This record gives sequence, C-alpha cells and structure tokens, in this order.
Amino acid sequence: MEEDGLRLILWILLSLVALGESSQNFSIPKFELPKYVSTHSNSKLLGDIFSMQPPFAPWDSKDEQCRKDSLRFYEGVKNLEMWALKMHDATGKLASGLLNGNLNQLGDFEQCLSVTKGQYCLARAYLEPLASTADDDNVLDLMHSHKMVQSTAFDGVRFFPSFSAISWAFCVPSSCSHREVQSSLRRLARRYNATTEGLRLHVQVDSDGCVVRNKEGIIRKGPLITMSIVLLVVAFAIFGTLADAKLKRDRLEGKISDGQLPPAKQRFLLAFSLSRNTGDLMKTDTAFDDINCLHGIRAVFSLIIYLIHRGVFGLFIPFTNRTELAEDFEGAWTMIFRAFLNNVDTFVVLSGLLTSYYTIKKLQSGKKISVLMMYLTRYVKFTPIFVITVMLVKDMDYWIQSPQVIRVAQHFVNGCKNGFWKSFIYMNNFDGMDHMCYPPSHQLVTDMQMYLAAPFIILAMYKHPRLTTAALTGVLAVLGVLRYVVIHKWHLSTFIYHGISLSQMVDAADRMYLNPLHRMTPYLAGIMLGYFLRVTGRRSLLRKDQMYAGWAVALICGYYSFFGPSEIAERGYKYQPHDSAVFGVLQPVLWSICLCWCIYACYTGYGGMLNSFLSWKGFVVFSKLSYAFYMVQILLIFGGIASIRTPQYYKMNSVFDLNELFLLVVCSVALTLLFLLPLAHVLALATGADLREAEERLASSRRFQARSYSYSVVESRHLRNLEGVKHPPSNLRFREGFLGFLADHDTRKI
Repeated sequence: MEEDGLRLILWILLSLVALGESSQNFSIPKFELPKYVSTHSNSKLLGDIFSMQPPFAPWDSKDEQCRKDSLRFYEGVKNLEMWALKMHDATGKLASGLLNGNLNQLGDFEQCLSVTKGQYCLARAYLEPLASTADDDNVLDLMHSHKMVQSTAFDGVRFFPSFSAISWAFCVPSSCSHREVQSSLRRLARRYNATTEGLRLHVQVDSDGCVVRNKEGIIRKGPLITMSIVLLVVAFAIFGTLADAKLKRDRLEGKISDGQLPPAKQRFLLAFSLSRNTGDLMKTDTAFDDINCLHGIRAVFSLIIYLIHRGVFGLFIPFTNRTELAEDFEGAWTMIFRAFLNNVDTFVVLSGLLTSYYTIKKLQSGKKISVLMMYLTRYVKFTPIFVITVMLVKDMDYWIQSPQVIRVAQHFVNGCKNGFWKSFIYMNNFDGMDHMCYPPSHQLVTDMQMYLAAPFIILAMYKHPRLTTAALTGVLAVLGVLRYVVIHKWHLSTFIYHGISLSQMVDAADRMYLNPLHRMTPYLAGIMLGYFLRVTGRRSLLRKDQMYAGWAVALICGYYSFFGPSEIAERGYKYQPHDSAVFGVLQPVLWSICLCWCIYACYTGYGGMLNSFLSWKGFVVFSKLSYAFYMVQILLIFGGIASIRTPQYYKMNSVFDLNELFLLVVCSVALTLLFLLPLAHVLALATGADLREAEERLASSRRFQARSYSYSVVESRHLRNLEGVKHPPSNLRFREGFLGFLADHDTRKI
C-alpha cells in the first residue's frame, strides 16, 4: 500500500510539467518529432531524450501574446531549435530522493535567462491530505522531512524556513505574467484534485516569483547611493589616516607640541583615521571599575546567536536530503537553539545593566544627566551601520540573481522597499515579522524603544531605591501574568518545538518577540543589577556558604530555562498551551536570575575560573565588534544562501560555514573602523567631550610631572648616600619601578 501511495504522489508531481487537455476549445498538436528529423538517428535520439518529460508553457493563457509565444516555444522544441531546447532543459525535472526531502526542483537559472525571451518562474506547490491514510501519511512524512517546520499554501513566503513547500522552476516566455503561469498550473492541478481522494494539490506563483535578465549597464538609484556613501566614508578614512601621519611627523619634528590640539576641522578628519581607530579597537586596557566579565559574556553569546541564525536560516538551503538533516537536529541537545530567547535575552540584560551602571556612576560623581543627550548619543552610535545594512538588503535583488532570491531573499527586499523610512526612527517592528524592514534588527529596535524609559527608571531608583524596587517587582509580576494570558489565548510558543507551524512562529514573533513590553522583564532585571553593583561595589554581602547556595540556585534556574521542556525536541510532540504559557512566564525570570548571579559573583571576586575565562583580554576586542557582528551577519548568511543556484547534499559543515564566519569578522572590523568608532569621535567633537578629555589628560600629566620632580629632589639625596651599595633597599626599588611604569603609561598623545 505504501508503494501505491508513493506512485500516486509521483503521478501528481509529474502532472505539474506534463501537457494535458486544454480547458478551452483548442488543443496543442501532439508532441512528436517532425518527419525530417526522424530519418536521422542522432536527432531522433536527442528528440527522444527531450521528449521524456514534455515541455510546459501557458499555452492556454487568455493573454494573446503569451499564448502565441507559448505555441511558438512548443514548435521550437519539436524542431529542436536551440533557444527552445534551452528553455525546456532549464525547467525543473522530477529528481530522485523525494523520500529524503528533495522537493526543490530549481532547474537551470542561468540557462533560462540566457535565452532572449526566457523568463524564470519559481512555483510553490503543496500536497495537503484531506482524508489521509497511514500509507499516505508515511510517504508525506518522509517527503516533508518529518514535518520539522510546517506551512500551508496560505502562509506564503515567510521569514522562517519551512519543509512543506515543493519549489518547482519553469522557464517560460517573458510575455507571460506570473498570473498566466499560475492559472495554467492550477488548471492542470484542478483535474487531479477532482479525481484524487485524500490529497489536494495547491500551486502558487507569487508576483515576484518570475524574473528576467537584468538589463546590462543599468545601475539603480538605490545601489548607486549606497556605493557613494561607502566610498565617501572610505575617502574620509584615507585622508584622516594621512592627516594623522602628518600630525605625528610634525610632533616628532617639534613643529607642534604634545599638548597642543589641532584645529576642529583637522580633529574631525582625524576621527576617521584608520591608524587611530585600529589602536582604539585593539586596546585591551579597562577602567578599574569596569565589569570585565561582560566582555566575555557578550562574545560567547554573540557567537551562539550567530550559530542559531546560521542553523535556522541554513534550512533555506535546498538540500537534497533534508529528511536526514531533520533527523540529525532532534534531541535534548538542540534546546540550546530551540530555547533561543535565553540567548537574545542575555543582551537585553546587558543593555539594561550597562545603562544603569554608568548612569548611576555619573550621578554618584555629582554630575547631572541629560536625557536628550543620552538619546542622541545612542542614536548616532547605532544608526549608521543599521542604515547601511538596510540599504544593502533593499537592493539585494540587484546584487544577486538566483532562484534562492525568489525563495528566500525577496521577502527581505520587499520589506525594506516598502518600509525603509521606518528604520530611521526605529519603528519598523510595528509592521510585524513578515513585513518589517530587515527583521533581524528586532533586537536593536526593541532595545531602543525600551531605552526611552530607562533614564526615568534609573533616576527614580537613584532617588527612591526602596520604593522603586518594590514598584518594579510589582511590574514584573504584572508582566508575567500578561505574558501567560497572551501565550495561552493565542496558542503561542516561545520555543521552536518539533512540528511547529510557520504561522505559529510568525504569530509568536509579532505578539511577543517584537513587542518591547514583553521584553521588559530581563531589561528591568539588568537595570536593578546595575544599580546594586554601583551601590555595593565589589565587596560581597554574602557569606561563603550563601555564595555556594546562590550558585546552586543559579545553575538550577539556568538548566530549567534551557532544558525544562526538552520533550519539545522530539518527533511527535503535541503542543500544550498551558505548558507553553508556564514556560513562557518562567523562562525570562529564571534566565535573568542565572545570568545576574553569574555577573554578580564575577564582579565580587567569587567567579573563579569562570571569571578568569570571561575576563580574557581578547574578549575586550571582540566586544567592540559585537554590534557590527550582529547587524551584518544575517546579510551575509542570506547573501550566501541566495547565491546558491542548485540543490546541495547536506552535511553538518554545510550548515555551519567557517569561511562565512571569517568573512563576517572581516566585515565587522571594517564597519567598526569606518563607521562605529569614527562617529563616536565625531560626536565627542560636536559636544566638546574631546576637549574636556584633553584637558583632563593634560592636567593629569602636569600633576604627574610635579610628583616626579618632588620625588627626584627628595630621593636624589638618599641615592647619593647609597653610592657604592650593591643592593638598594627594596622599598626604593619598588618606588623607582612604579614611577617608571607610570611614565611609560601616562604619556598618551592627544
């Protein structure tokens, strides 16, 4: 019976590219070789080869030009004309491996578009059971890769990958619109839907599902603007580097004193100096009150998030053995990726923590904070790289042409074309995951929106700590109740369980993931921790046994927030609204407790080996790259996936690409040196912060010189008394060494 079910499904799939009877009053001549060909054995063999699977074109279209061109195409195939054979050959053919998930018949993209009037169309087909049998279920289960992620014909192309759609390429005349192609395919499917029991075939061709060759030599306005901006910044970097070299040479030659600042215009150019910014990037020294373990946390979880993105969106790759891939990604170990909110909530905690920690530090020093300046500084810091990334995404269909652009990237392109301006004001998350411009920017956007409330919460906590802490605890409780109600009512999921539907993933993203209100729990936890660390300092208020108990609680919380619902990673899991809602409420609370405890323990000296690892100097450098690393990674991932033009065989290293990771690091360094660090210097120049810093350095240098002179006068007499002594006293040797260390490290050039 299983063979009968497979035979039925293969028959339906073959019908997509087979010629059937027309629903109109005319029919195509039977496809056979012309008489002058049949006398040549070689030509007959070629004809037999190309006639094994009949050609397809919308010959029954209501559009006259499309119908004429389609009939001309059929005649060209009969007569073995090269242009027609190329079009027929470029159309996707039924391949082996259907039971291993090989449902992507992408044809030959380049060959189709090499024909002057060729048009590449990618259709999506769905086989959906109506009154299925066990045999049909077994066949469809293997074809759909155990239904790891499910979708229907009504879901369309979404931000997340799915294993339900059959992608089938057709090379048709360019005069036929996507509607003609879709209508013709649906007329073919209608006959089989009427006679097939238990299965229904849906066919969809999107408005952007058909492409023709880009006109040579034509550059669109969008890519031209993007290239112009990048070249302008590169020019600033080159001239800034040359100006910096000239300034150093003038100081060495004595033309300019060390304490003399160059003019403002020159300082603006110096802000883009690659040599200066490279030095700033590679600098690993930190302030005495820095929370050094945060650099390691940021680096580790940046890499984890990259692996999650690469693994999830790597499912868009047209693997010929996707069923094998689905089987590999089962089991409890995949909860590291399935419970993805823990990883992104880590950065939410860090954002609230750092904002609170350094704002409280400023208030403790007696300085006032300017809320508007806080907003401006954050906007200038993050926006340029964000906008450049969005501009590149918006024109991805110009930079890359392939079947995968239709399957994967066109969704991103359309979102940025329609809502590009919303990215400038950090409001693109209100369009929803399916329609927002560059969905991976959700973390930046929601963080910016939560940041709007941060100064007021921090000021309230600084002035009224007990009352504000109690109020925030009540807010966290209310947020937990609200989170439970929303998840349970709408049947949402805060984890990616095996068999999840595409519509459920998108619905959860729109209602929970993109909503800053539901992301506030870890953010408020970070704000409270930042205040606590500033007030208590590095002294621990707990006994050693209490610290051990704290570590035990933190490990339990961390384990449950990842592996509590590990059954969701197994095949056959059935979604439970109550269980999902309970985990959705506990997850951000428990993970925030675990993470905040680790930070507190490391800060107060009880982190042990964990603190030593997370405080490694190399993480300080990567921490400065982390923002660019996050923003550009999806662009490179989708750019690489969109460039694929043929199905590939899955292996583990096909999902995780070290070459792509290396390119990502290079791009992150370039964006940081060209945009992030220079604009931070420009902002300091505009606000006068660079002058204040220069004055503080100069005053510090003068105080140091005064101490050095006093030391030399007092100690010189003692040194004269020690002439001839082989081993001076140890306290004098220490003072000499310490003074030399200060002299080496306190003479930074302005």
